[in-house]
Amino acid sequence: MPALRIDVSGLLKKRGSRETLHIEDSLPPAYKGQERIVVNGPMRADITLKEASGTVMVQGALTADVTLTCGRCLNTFRLTVTQPFEEVFRRHSDFNREDPEEQKEEELFAIDEQKIDLTPMLSQALVLAVPFSPLCEEGCRGLCSICGEDLNVKPHEHDDNDEDMPDYKAALQQYLKEHPQDNKGS
Repeated sequence: MPALRIDVSGLLKKRGSRETLHIEDSLPPAYKGQERIVVNGPMRADITLKEASGTVMVQGALTADVTLTCGRCLNTFRLTVTQPFEEVFRRHSDFNREDPEEQKEEELFAIDEQKIDLTPMLSQALVLAVPFSPLCEEGCRGLCSICGEDLNVKPHEHDDNDEDMPDYKAALQQYLKEHPQDNKGS
């Protein structure tokens, strides 16, 4: 996938100049912890670029349709997320190479050959847009703690004689068989 590289040479020539962009493009896979964020179709971003004393200030908002796994019932669902972002891109010579944090930022937010790569910034915005514990719906009932059934599909109760039923681990094992990509570190 080609990077979202923007030529800012014209912008840097005139102090205080600005440019607006609307971008619709794909992003590489992103992860929030173990959760892989799947983007359905292109993400959309409205961006304003502004020259500020030899740097490029980038502001805007990202919107994407994503597929997530519910933290209660483990079903996948779609959600449209929106996240504002703001970042300053600087020339390589403006970074303090003695500071480890600055070294990391230089890799991601440097003006390189009069171009900036928006991919890392947009990927960060995507990760920030995804809820910490996504829910398919606010009232999701989750999985039965005794048999592992999805309580949203099949509400039920167990009595004291149900001790020999498989516990919730059976449902989790079945989920991991169906979703091997989520079985990292298990």
